[in-house]
This record gives sequence, C-alpha cells and structure tokens, in this order.
Amino acid sequence: MIRKPLLITIWTTHRLLLIGLGGLFLLNILFFFLLYFVVAPKLFQTERELVLLQQQSRRGDVIAPQQAYQQGVKDYERFRTLLPSLRNFSDLIGDLYTLAEQCNLEISQIGYTQQELPDSGLLAYALKFSLIGTYDELKRFVYGLEESKRLVVIEQMTLNAAKGEESDALVSLSLSLTTYFGTKEGQ
Repeated sequence: MIRKPLLITIWTTHRLLLIGLGGLFLLNILFFFLLYFVVAPKLFQTERELVLLQQQSRRGDVIAPQQAYQQGVKDYERFRTLLPSLRNFSDLIGDLYTLAEQCNLEISQIGYTQQELPDSGLLAYALKFSLIGTYDELKRFVYGLEESKRLVVIEQMTLNAAKGEESDALVSLSLSLTTYFGTKEGQ
C-alpha cells in the first residue's frame, strides 16, 4: 500500500475548510492594514485635537481675546436693540396690571425708583408691589413674569400668610422687580 503524503491527503479531504480558512486569513490581513494605515492615523489626530481643546478649556482661552471682545461688542449691541425705550414704561405697568387680572389678582399700588447707569447708558427701574391671592394664582403670576418678553429681573420675593375667609388659604406676595430701559444717548 502506498501512502500519500500528509498534505495531499488533508487537501483532498478538507479542501473547502482549507479554502475558507485561507479566505479568513486574507480578510484578517486586509482588516489589519485598513485599521493600521487608515483608522489609526485619524484616531490619533482626533485624540491630539481633543487634548488640545481640553488644555485650552482648562486655561479658559477657547477663543482668542480679540474674538471674545468682538463677540461681546456684538452681543451688547444686540442687547441694546432689544431694550425698550423709556416711552414704554407705562406699557410695562399696564402689562403688570393685565397679568395680575388674568391671574385673578389685584395690584393696588406700584412704587418705583429710577436709577441711571451712566457707564452703560441704561435706566434701571426698581418696582415694588404686593398681591394677595391663592398660592396657585400667585404662582401663575410669577410664571407669567418669567415668560414675559420684557427684561424683568425678580430681585426679591416674599410670601406671607394673609387673612381671608376660612375656606380660602390666601397668601400675600411682595415683589421687588428691576427692569431696564435704554436712554437716548446710549441708543
């Protein structure tokens, strides 16, 4: 009996398995070169950019100071265009009374003081008033202030129990607001 060489025997009996293993080996080599020569350099570059951005953000100089200044000037100019003129002060007071009426509240009196901010060309008006109503009504009023298109800053808010009918749990809300108007010189 003649014995066939071992490799020839393996090839004849397991030809499909060997072809499949060879194909997988070539595919593995292809993926290695793709990963090593295409993906790895891009990944390395992205990591370097990330490290540089992290260093810049730690130092706080994400953008150049000149760019930050120019952006600040643009933002300030845009802010100035959004400020109403002092002629609209009575509209603000009317809006406060309308909002209170929509929330079933009543403002008996609004006190205000004016302060000119000469460096910025702004007028700051501090408004103080009180409201009495249920907690839900007062909450709706404050929400309406927050959602207003006007620039209104709630400086101080005080809630106290108020005397009313026994069935109603009334609350007194004292508000201190500040709003800003542009002056003619600043605009």
